[in-house]
Amino acid sequence: MSLDEYRYLWDGSQPGWTLHRVNQIDWTVTFHFDATGPSALEVSAMRTLLDCFRDLPMAAVWAQLRDRSSYTTTDSVGNLEMRWLVDAADRAGLRTTPNPTDSGGLLPVHVDGHALIIEDEKLAAEVMLLMLDAGVPATDVHVD
Repeated sequence: MSLDEYRYLWDGSQPGWTLHRVNQIDWTVTFHFDATGPSALEVSAMRTLLDCFRDLPMAAVWAQLRDRSSYTTTDSVGNLEMRWLVDAADRAGLRTTPNPTDSGGLLPVHVDGHALIIEDEKLAAEVMLLMLDAGVPATDVHVD
């Protein structure tokens, strides 16, 4: 890997860059039912807890969940929202499993506040390695 290939993104000559090591976990939540599917009380609780079911008629939610032994949310949430959802589901008598996805990574940030966003994941990883090899300092950032 040669820095010349990436000079148009970062050439190492500009001072003030740091790498933010972003630690972020996104969550989906799986709701578990009996093998025959959810009960009416479970469907009702799901309508209360999940935005995607809240405005649907009970019959429409029932049709989506009938004969399913589980349902996994499609939208990812942060740590706090996941904890709230799991706790609220537990209070409603629902069984859940939180499913983590690590969505963190390195982000080059300049002291003036702008970040270098590289949409190509492979290219971004190569530039970050070059920045680390060049001694650009990295700091941990926790995101919820």
